[in-house]
Amino acid sequence: MGAIFTKITSFWAQNVNSQGIIFVVDSCDQERIEEAKEQLHKTLEDEELKGVPLMIYANKQDLPGAMSVEQMTEQLSLRELKTRKWMIQPCTATKGDGIYEGLDWISQTIH
Repeated sequence: MGAIFTKITSFWAQNVNSQGIIFVVDSCDQERIEEAKEQLHKTLEDEELKGVPLMIYANKQDLPGAMSVEQMTEQLSLRELKTRKWMIQPCTATKGDGIYEGLDWISQTIH
């Protein structure tokens, strides 16, 4: 997981003019939520991404043990983001549930 995040962060660092960030988190993976939090906050420190809206997909909401939006908000320390608009969208990617709602939000927030 760390290697994937590092590659993504490097990709973002090379692509200027980002208007929005979409971050996908496995709602059932409580063992790696801290790693996701660290990488998210590290990514958000990038100068090119300052103030860019953040939409987080809380994926796998259909599975037992999935963290709620409130739990993920706490675990990812999202209330610390005082200068950025953000939203967590519960979703089940395999069924398409919640995907369009998240895309609608980020689209409306950017424009």
